[in-house]
Amino acid sequence: VPLALTAPHGSSGSVGTVGYTSGGGLPLMGRALGFASDHVQSFDLVTPDGRLRHVEADGEDAELFVALRGGKGNFGVITAMTLDLTPYRDFYGGGIMYPEDAGPEVLTAFREWTAQLPPDALPGCNCPSLPTCSSPMPSPRSVADFVAAAEAYRRAGPAGDVHCL
Repeated sequence: VPLALTAPHGSSGSVGTVGYTSGGGLPLMGRALGFASDHVQSFDLVTPDGRLRHVEADGEDAELFVALRGGKGNFGVITAMTLDLTPYRDFYGGGIMYPEDAGPEVLTAFREWTAQLPPDALPGCNCPSLPTCSSPMPSPRSVADFVAAAEAYRRAGPAGDVHCL
């Protein structure tokens, strides 16, 4: 990481920094950094009444500052934002692709590997060809939930129906 500093950031190229942060912003490194909105020092915005305002946590508009940190665009148009940078020396990322038939071994190795990671690590595993479920699939709440869902898919086979939780 250049200069050993970073700011909380997302993974979508179509979401800007201000929109992401004012929406709360759970970053890729969220377990280490917290929400992006926790790192905001100030906002400049135009409120619905047309006033330009500069708001800070300890300023006269402290309540508006708190509302902007997660309130999305409900309180005006944010024109500038001051965000703290965080020391972050090492970051490792990337992807490794495996053939589909290696799935059971890969998931087992992934589960064993994630058990030894530090608490602020944020591992990810992607199975791009998951089946259509007979009920909506909730977002995985943890690596264990993801591994359990992937294992259910593996057992059902490509033509099988997975009954989602």
